[in-house]
Amino acid sequence: MRTPTYNLSHLWKHTLLFTLLVSSVLGTALSASAASLSFSVNGTNSATGTSLVGWANFTYDATKGTLQVQVINGSGIALNATDVLSGIYWQRSNTSAALAHTTATVTGSSIIWNKSSTQSIGSMWQFETGINGGNSTNEAIDTVTGITGGIVNGISNTKTSADVLKTTLIQNEMTFNLTAAKGFSLNDIQNVYFQFGGTLSGPRLLAKLAVPEPGTVAMLASMGASSLLVGVRRYRRRRRA
Repeated sequence: MRTPTYNLSHLWKHTLLFTLLVSSVLGTALSASAASLSFSVNGTNSATGTSLVGWANFTYDATKGTLQVQVINGSGIALNATDVLSGIYWQRSNTSAALAHTTATVTGSSIIWNKSSTQSIGSMWQFETGINGGNSTNEAIDTVTGITGGIVNGISNTKTSADVLKTTLIQNEMTFNLTAAKGFSLNDIQNVYFQFGGTLSGPRLLAKLAVPEPGTVAMLASMGASSLLVGVRRYRRRRRA
């Protein structure tokens, strides 16, 4: 009978590929945690029963001195104005490094409802600083007038109120670009709130910070070590056979 052989180069090739994969995942996670912050909300509009879901991703580029804020509305179908995401409010513990608004654009596969030919989407939003936005917030990206330009995850032609059907709205997401002065830090951003409706009396939800899970990192590292150990043991057994 032919003695089975095991190519050592195969072992190291597979181990190397797995190690590179783990390194890539870990590197991406570490890079994301250092350069960006993500917040999410999940609640219910007591007035309509609509689920309110949203995400805000803050990405800071120190080299360019820019802060990009991606805002996504994943809520249920908007039944009236209080289901429309109209602003993101936050507290910045150190505002000495000023932020300034530059552009607001519709991104991804978003759809614009009831687009006015005389007004740009960007002009419907503003960046505010030094405000008293409630809940200790002092900065915000919000709509200029009511829910005009607000973000939804769809509208209903049969159950919604007239103000939602006739207003310019963005379905899905928008991205806001701001300039950040030297010394800006993402770590200063806290107490992020999602504002729904055309006024501050609408639903206002405190967001949770999304961070890389230590358990995931530990699991990947453990898998890499276990894979290498099992491979070495198999190689030794087959060498002795």
